[in-house]
Amino acid sequence: MFYYSFDKKIQSRDPIELRQVCYWKLLQLFLTDLFQLLNIFFVQYKLFHLDIENEIAYNATFVISFLSGVITLILSIRIHNINRKNPATVMSIVILSLLALKYIIDPWFGPPRILCCGPYGKIVTELVTSVFVLFQVPNYFRQIVVTIYAVRCKFSKTEEDRITFYHEIVDAEADAGLLGILDCYLRGAPQLIVQIAAIFVKYDDFTQISWLEQLSIAAALGVVLPWTATSYHNLLRIQKNDNFSFPTAIVFFMWNACLLAARILSISVVLAFWPVYTGVAVLVHWLVATLLLYYIFPPGDFYKKDKNWHFMFCSIFGIVYIFNAINMTKEKKFWHYICFYGIVFLQNTVSLILWCTYEYTKTVIYRVSFVIVSEILFVGGILIMILYYVKFHPRNEDRSYENDQSVENIPLEIFNINQCENNESVDIPPV
Repeated sequence: MFYYSFDKKIQSRDPIELRQVCYWKLLQLFLTDLFQLLNIFFVQYKLFHLDIENEIAYNATFVISFLSGVITLILSIRIHNINRKNPATVMSIVILSLLALKYIIDPWFGPPRILCCGPYGKIVTELVTSVFVLFQVPNYFRQIVVTIYAVRCKFSKTEEDRITFYHEIVDAEADAGLLGILDCYLRGAPQLIVQIAAIFVKYDDFTQISWLEQLSIAAALGVVLPWTATSYHNLLRIQKNDNFSFPTAIVFFMWNACLLAARILSISVVLAFWPVYTGVAVLVHWLVATLLLYYIFPPGDFYKKDKNWHFMFCSIFGIVYIFNAINMTKEKKFWHYICFYGIVFLQNTVSLILWCTYEYTKTVIYRVSFVIVSEILFVGGILIMILYYVKFHPRNEDRSYENDQSVENIPLEIFNINQCENNESVDIPPV
C-alpha cells in the first residue's frame, strides 16, 4: 500500500505525469458531488427524521456521527492551513448553500425528532441539525475543490496553467480520499455495527427486516465501504505516477470487502448480547493500537510535531486499526500485517464462538452457517490479499521509479503530456 503524505511540502512534491482532463472525468466528478450532497441529507434524515425504536442504538449513532464530524472537520482545517490556500469564499458559498437546502428539503422529511423537552426543544433541534450539516461540509467541500480544479484545468489556455491545475487535482483528490476513508472507518463502519447489532437484538434473522434495510446493509458491506478504501489507495498511487489497473482494482476491492464484512459481522453479533464486554474489548484494542502507533509512527509537521497532538493523531488512526491496517510510513509492513490480521482473526473467531454457543431462539443451523460464512470471508480476504502482493503489487509491475528518491528533484517540464480526445476517459477514477 502507498501512504498518505501528511507532511506536505510543495517544493519536494513528487512529479506527476500530466494527463488531460476529459469530459468523462468532469461528469464523474459532478456525479460524485451529487452523491455526496445526497449523502449529507440522508444522514440528516437518519439522525433527525427517522424513528428508531432502539433508543440505545440511536444514541450510539448520534455520538458516532458527532465525533467523526468533529475529527474530519479538524483534519480538513489543518490540511487547508498546510496547503496555504484561502478557501474562505468557496467554503462560505458551500455552507450557505447547504444550510439553505436544509431548510428547503427538511419539510419533505416530515416532523423532526425533538432532541429535548421543554419550550426550547425545537430551537435546540434546529441548531443541532445545522451543526451536523456543518460537520459534513469538509468532505463535500474537498470534493467541490477537486471539481473546480478539474474545470479550470480542462479550460486552461496555457500549458503552464494546465500543469498547475492538474497537480492541484491530484493533491486535492488525495486529501478528499483521506477524509473519505476516515469517515468510512470512524462513522460508516461503527454505524453499520450498531445497526446490525440492533437487528440481532430485535429479530431472529435478517429475513424479518424490510428488503430496503437488507439492501442498504448489503450495499454498505459489499460496495460502499470497500470501494472507499480502494479509491483512497488508488488516489495515493496516482500521486506516485501510478494507478490501479482494472484487475488490480477488483482484487484490492475484494480483499477489503471480505475482511471488512467479516470484521463488522463478528463485532455486531457480540455487541448485541454483551455490549459492555464488547465495549471493553474494543477499547483495549484501540488503546493498544494507539500506543503502538505513537511509538512506531514518528511525529510530523502535520501537527507541528507536538507530542499531545501526536497522541491525539495516533488515537484517531487507532480507531481505524479496529477495522483495517492503514500504511502510514514508507517501511515494509509484512510483520506488521501478520500481527494485525492474526490478532483480528483470533478476536473474530472468539466472538463468533461465544455468539454461536449462546442460548437464544436462533436455530443451530443458522448459527453455524453464520459462523462459517464469516470465517470464510476472513480467510478469503487474507488469500486475496496474498494474491495482491504476489501478482498485483507495484513492485511486481516493474515500476522502479516508485523507490527512486531522485525523482523528487526532476522538473515537471520533462514529463510528456498525454493527450486525449474528448471521447477518451482519463485514468483517474472518481472518489
